[in-house]
Amino acid sequence: MTPQHVHAVALEAAGTALLQAPSGHGADWAGYTAAPTTSSYAVTGTRFEAVRKGGPAMVVGGEGVSLTAGGEAVTVLYRACAALLSWPDGGRRLIGTDGLSVEVEPGEHGIDAHTMATIDAAVHPGAVVHLPPRQRQQRQSEGAAPAGRTAGSTGAVRQKTSARRTGGQTAMLVIFGILAGLWSLLALSYTVFGASDPETSTGEWAGLTVFLWAVGALLAWPAVRVVRSTRQG
Repeated sequence: MTPQHVHAVALEAAGTALLQAPSGHGADWAGYTAAPTTSSYAVTGTRFEAVRKGGPAMVVGGEGVSLTAGGEAVTVLYRACAALLSWPDGGRRLIGTDGLSVEVEPGEHGIDAHTMATIDAAVHPGAVVHLPPRQRQQRQSEGAAPAGRTAGSTGAVRQKTSARRTGGQTAMLVIFGILAGLWSLLALSYTVFGASDPETSTGEWAGLTVFLWAVGALLAWPAVRVVRSTRQG
């Protein structure tokens, strides 16, 4: 691997990078546009109502799958499926090339085996990722309704089983999220444009590039831990 290879990869990453900003904040000032959180349409096909009351409905059609709830839909077309995650228990997750994803859980929508086989056959074999058995722990708060599946703002369908986020954790998420985001922009800018500086040697550019990204990862780690271990509100 040469510095030219690293520079080429950095240029490609700059054109396709996704930036996650804290809730209520945007990155238009940095040239980013908001990624889609819902689809503009749902596929037509067989509709499966959620087993749990109030859950989103699943539509399985000849073109793809959709989760619909409250007039909104999250759709992944088979032809635009970047990856199909497959678990031995029958669960599937279709991830679209637009970043949206739909989880298909047969037990949560009463989907029969023939329909699940139809989904598997419709996705290109090269996009299928077979995963090992998973362990699930469904936790319910006393006196609260069971955690349902919804078409979330990220397009993924998740169970709300994480602990409630405290004010201090929210502040930590915002502070370290902003610091990591700004530092990552600095690191990306230097990675892309630093190699062209005639006063900087290749070794100096490579070393400083690694250092900048390492610091960015350290800044992002506290925010990542908060996001993974808690939920908002």
